[in-house]
Amino acid sequence: MLRSIRPIAILSLLTALVVPGAFAGTPSDKSTIVGSGGTAGYIDVEGSTAGSPDNCSDGRCGNVTVTIRDFANNVIAGSSVVIDFSACTDIQLSCDQLNAVTQQSYLGGKKVAGTTNASGQFVFKVQGGSNATSTATNTTSPGTNAGVACAQVYADGFSLASMKVVAYDVNGLGSPGGAVNGADVALVSAENAKVALGAQPRSRDDYNHSGSINGADVSAASSMSSQAALGTGSQKTAAFCP
Repeated sequence: MLRSIRPIAILSLLTALVVPGAFAGTPSDKSTIVGSGGTAGYIDVEGSTAGSPDNCSDGRCGNVTVTIRDFANNVIAGSSVVIDFSACTDIQLSCDQLNAVTQQSYLGGKKVAGTTNASGQFVFKVQGGSNATSTATNTTSPGTNAGVACAQVYADGFSLASMKVVAYDVNGLGSPGGAVNGADVALVSAENAKVALGAQPRSRDDYNHSGSINGADVSAASSMSSQAALGTGSQKTAAFCP
């Protein structure tokens, strides 16, 4: 009896010693993501100001901070982090992700990637917009419903989280004065009015990250438009990629 138990005990001991090491340096659910505006679960797709990502000091800030940790809670440097927007039907990404400033790159297929630093962190400043249009009926332009996460975040292929996506340049058209302008405000305002009448709210308009669309979102769009008129607002970053 003891003879049959001993090999099992030895195997269990070897497994306990080997398995933790096997997961060292492998991304785990101990990793964390601080969403745009400090709100968990949200990515604000932004533009640029004077060739740099939107300035966080004035409230236009899409920063998403990802910290990658392994199963032992150690940070992982050099981890490849990818945000996949392919399921976000009304979101467009800029071909130029301002790599020289952001160190993030457009991968194609509506994906943006970055590599973690020595602290296991990477800060995304995703450049892009939406493709929403005006509708003649009491409906909102097609897109991801408010409160629904359509973007997937991966680290070295490990799925970290699903996130909701908001877009500053809601019509994706840009303008000489700034990507966020009166046309965007009018569109967000119209969709807000239709939502009040029972239309489907869309995630792209949810600037206050409430899970729906309301007057606060219209006010946020209006504020960004005013900044653009002064030359300090969000600009469309180059062309959008398929």
